[in-house]
Amino acid sequence: MKIFKLILLLVLTILVSCGIEDEVEKLGKTDCAVEFTNFLDQSEDDYQDLMIQPDSEGNQQSLEACSNRKLFTEGYLTRLRNTQNQTKEGCTGDEISGFYVRIGDRIQDLEEDMESTWNRCEEIFGGG
Repeated sequence: MKIFKLILLLVLTILVSCGIEDEVEKLGKTDCAVEFTNFLDQSEDDYQDLMIQPDSEGNQQSLEACSNRKLFTEGYLTRLRNTQNQTKEGCTGDEISGFYVRIGDRIQDLEEDMESTWNRCEEIFGGG
């Protein structure tokens, strides 16, 4: 019996290391939910990639870099708000509710970032 458990554990470990965890995560979700989750994840990845871009002179900490990040954040906020209003045909009510919570929480975080940081670029880095 111990050998069977060890073999089962080994097989599960191999499957998880081969990316099966992504497939397991999708089990029980509608195609709509999987696609919309992938869209939200990719949108977040794209935003994060933009947020690490330096200014035109290669500086990470400057008025220009801060102003750019403010614009990226404003654009991402608009995208999230528009996404929140999109029809999600084929998703269950619970899935849609989960998306509203996820998007709403992210919008709140970004609005707090705007208030605490991105709307203060001139104050932090000096006038342009």
